[in-house]
Amino acid sequence: MTSSHCCLHDYTGVPPTTSSGRRFSEKTPISIGTILSISFFLVLITYVAGGVCFMRYHHNATGRDLVPNLELWTMLPGLIKGGVLFVIQPCRRRLESRGYEQM
Repeated sequence: MTSSHCCLHDYTGVPPTTSSGRRFSEKTPISIGTILSISFFLVLITYVAGGVCFMRYHHNATGRDLVPNLELWTMLPGLIKGGVLFVIQPCRRRLESRGYEQM
């Protein structure tokens, strides 16, 4: 095969480079964001699986009661809304004091 589209090497035998100047054959290190994301999801999966097992076998829970800290997770959307309104409220007051009307 001599087409430049079928191989990673062009006709000179040099591997092509990415837009950042690295060659495709070079290994790139894992970024801190990737490590944090993997760690977050591993902890989340462990928390949920461990919580479900604990609720099932220690409290004989079934159905919706299997969710660990169910009360917290049902209150969370309201808590987030309250926090966002707390942050936005000073901005609204500042705009209203300048004579802007609410739409």
